Amino acid sequence: MDFIVNYFRPLFSTPVSAIAQIIGFMAMFSAITCFVQKKRKTIMIWQIIASVLWTIHFFLLMVSGSPTALTGFAINFMQIIRSLIFINKDAHKWSQWNGWPVVFCIITVILGIISWDSPISILPIVGTCFSNISLWMRKPLTIRCLTLPVSTTWGIYDAFSHSVAGVCNEIFIITSIIITIFTYDLKHRNDEENTSPAENTK
Repeated sequence: MDFIVNYFRPLFSTPVSAIAQIIGFMAMFSAITCFVQKKRKTIMIWQIIASVLWTIHFFLLMVSGSPTALTGFAINFMQIIRSLIFINKDAHKWSQWNGWPVVFCIITVILGIISWDSPISILPIVGTCFSNISLWMRKPLTIRCLTLPVSTTWGIYDAFSHSVAGVCNEIFIITSIIITIFTYDLKHRNDEENTSPAENTK
C-alpha cells in the first residue's frame, strides 16, 4: 500500500507534472482512436496527433524530474517525422522507398543510445522498431497485430517513467486491438470466406 501511495503522490504534486499527466490522457485518447480505425490513412492521422501529444507529455515529465522520460521524448519526436513520411506513402515516389522502416529503426536505436538512462531505455527502442514496421504495412489487421508488442514494451517503460496515462494507454490499446480483431477483422475475413464466387461477381 505504501508503495502505491509513494508512486502516485508525486505525479500531481506540481503544476508541470499535473499538466503532463493531463496531456498524456489526451494522447491516450488519440492513440486509442487511432487503432480502431478501419483505413490506413485515418490510422496515420491519429498516430501523428498522438505522437505530438506524447512528445509534449514526456518532455514535461522530463522537466518535472523523471530521468527515464528523455528516451520517450526523443523517440516520440522522431515518430512525428516518421508518421508524416509514412502517411504520404502513396502520394510520392520518394516516400514509397521500402528502406524507410529500416532507416527509422536505426534512428530509433541511435536516439535510444544517446538518451540512455538504464536498461529500461531498451523497452521503447524495441517497441518503436516494431512500430516502424507496423505502420509501413497496408493492412489494418497487420498493423494491429504488430502493435501488440509495441504496447507491451511501452507500457512497462511508462510505468518506470511515472506516466500513468502511458500505462493506461497501452492497456486500452491492447484491449481495443484485441476487440477490433475479433469483432471486425476476423468477422470480415470469415464473411469473405463464406461468400461464394457467384455471390462475389453479383
